[in-house]
Amino acid sequence: MPSDAARQAVATFRFEVIAPLVVRPLGPGERAHLVRDLAARLWKTPDGRTIRIHARTITRWAARYKADGFGGLLPEERTDRGVGRVLPEQVVARAVALRQEDPERSVLQIIRIIELEGLADPGTIKRTTLGDALCRAGVSRAEVTRHKQTFALRESPYPNAMWQLDACHMLCARPAAHDLSGRGAR
Repeated sequence: MPSDAARQAVATFRFEVIAPLVVRPLGPGERAHLVRDLAARLWKTPDGRTIRIHARTITRWAARYKADGFGGLLPEERTDRGVGRVLPEQVVARAVALRQEDPERSVLQIIRIIELEGLADPGTIKRTTLGDALCRAGVSRAEVTRHKQTFALRESPYPNAMWQLDACHMLCARPAAHDLSGRGAR
């Protein structure tokens, strides 16, 4: 369990990241531009690592700061510390079947269906945990929706067997016999 000083250091670091967003009112365009700039920077964490912080994380920290003040930036204590968070095999199997049934179905929709079917209590399955399990099973949305068809090579059995004609830019030469002016060929 991290000490109070370590938690304070993390909260101070998070405030350092979001300070430009919360110290003065910003317009929507200015805010979005500033979040992009903050996400593009490299940050040195309190434990000495150099990291990039995703724009969504910065936005979430700013919202937590506005809602709860500095206390909202403190890292949350894990209530399940020491308890395994492995999903039951039947839940993973049902999630895989639901994803294969409809590849466009989101992880949150799969969780909701599993909860409605009574396979898990509401709120016990987390999005990232199930998403990781689906990736390990090879049925992440990217894997399932990827085109797996093969394409045949366009080979001709002999030279000049495959020609194409562009009818839009075709040269039309009129023979002299069809000349309507009566003057003949020139």
